[in-house]
This record gives sequence, C-alpha cells and structure tokens, in this order.
Amino acid sequence: MAIIAITQHLGTRGELLGRTLAARLGYRFMNVQDIIDEASKTYHITPELLVIVDERRPPILTRHPLLIKSARQAGLATCVLIFLATGSLVYLFFSDNFSMAYVVAHSNRDLATFYKIAALWSGQEGSLLFLELPAGGLCFLRPDYLPE
Repeated sequence: MAIIAITQHLGTRGELLGRTLAARLGYRFMNVQDIIDEASKTYHITPELLVIVDERRPPILTRHPLLIKSARQAGLATCVLIFLATGSLVYLFFSDNFSMAYVVAHSNRDLATFYKIAALWSGQEGSLLFLELPAGGLCFLRPDYLPE
C-alpha cells in the first residue's frame, strides 16, 4: 500500500491537492480526522486520547515525578559545574598555571589582565564554556524555567 503525505499550510490548498491527486491515482483520500479515527480503532483508544498523545505535551499528572525531580537536580548540578569550570579556567589564567593545554595555547606570563580575561573565550573550548555561563546563571536566577 503506497502512501502519499501532503502537508497543509495556510493558503496552500493541501486538502484540495490531496483529493485531486487521490482521485487521479485511484487512492483513498484520508484527512486528519480520518487518520485519527483509523488509528484509534487500530490501537483501541479513544480519538480524544490519541490527539492528546499525538499533538500535545503530556499533562503534568501523567509525567513521572521522580524523573522530573532528577532532571531538575541534574540541571542545577550542571549549572554549578559550569561555574566551577569557568572559575577554574580563569584562576589558571591569572595564576599563570600552564598545566592545562588550553592555558598554554591561549596565554603567556606577559599578557595584560584584560587579555587574560579575553583568553577565556579565545579558543573553541573556552568560547563554549563562556556561552554556557548565561544559561547557568539563568538556572540560579530563574529556577522556574526548569521543569517542576
């Protein structure tokens, strides 16, 4: 059984195109409601429940609360680790500790303070770490962004 799927956006007349194409090729045309009804019969669930599962975010009551709590704690732990890694890298730059390859590649003893600060984001690894700082700060300043 061949299936041709046509999406419909505002003004594209997707349903008209689908009906015309189905008639010419001898296929059965199914609109969204037909597909939902067919799937609900196949999976033995009500069409209303199928629409919720298919198109919407699951309701809060159906989410696993321990998993949500674990994700929230992991998010906060990640924020702490981002701050710790950034602080450690800045400390290594200012203490001229060349035991890390990143510090060796992007700093030297003669750099002025401004350039040591800028060395944090001068390489790819430091740039990614630096760009994660606002996300980490957001976790602490607005913890309501994390899932409950």
